[in-house]
Amino acid sequence: MDPFYYIGDPFYSDTAFYDVNIKLPVEFVLGSTGNLTKVDVEGNLKNYHWKTQLVRDFACAFSSDYLVNTVQSHGVNVTYLYLYEDSKYSYEAQRWADTILEAYEDYYGEYPYEDLTVAETFLAYGGMEYPQIVFIRADLSMPGIVIAHEVGHQWFYGIIGDDEIDEPWLDEGFASYSEYIFSRVYYGETQALSQLARDRNTVNYYYMNGFRGKINQSTEDYEVTGEDEWAYGLLAYTK
Repeated sequence: MDPFYYIGDPFYSDTAFYDVNIKLPVEFVLGSTGNLTKVDVEGNLKNYHWKTQLVRDFACAFSSDYLVNTVQSHGVNVTYLYLYEDSKYSYEAQRWADTILEAYEDYYGEYPYEDLTVAETFLAYGGMEYPQIVFIRADLSMPGIVIAHEVGHQWFYGIIGDDEIDEPWLDEGFASYSEYIFSRVYYGETQALSQLARDRNTVNYYYMNGFRGKINQSTEDYEVTGEDEWAYGLLAYTK
């Protein structure tokens, strides 16, 4: 079993079926991996029963402050759990879902689940991916780009099944590429090319100044060689 890593994705999981019961106060809203099969109310508590197909991980998010916006897109129930009323999640949700699912299904293949949840959370970084649910930091000015990146992970690592520990560039690289696909459709070719040029210039700058990291390093390689988080980001996400 891999150790817990403090750089990049901390672990790698095989696929499994999950059968999960979660009990919460009735005022809480819950989003999760899997399909909600049953809800029982017991006084001031709700007991949620979730079952999954074969997935790589299980995650959930819950809050008494969540607002909910669910849209239908390409046969998928896309639910946004967000924290502020004056939010892009209330008026850009449908277009985000349509753009992402149509583009990614054209490029990568069909999204195989009935549900997808996008949950605002108080992360220290932009976002985090799990099967059927992604976490997005609550104070982002352009959450659409981060949503596009994290939903890209539904295929890479989730459906494709690559190993985020041994080959982190495979899932982060394709998730970053997914940002360009989203930007080209949602914002236009100029925005997408600007993102691409910015990333290319960043890589060129470091290599012109003597950096020689390898794109196919494992997470363990970064730990062993002392490469820090910026090098991981440059190689796994950007190069």
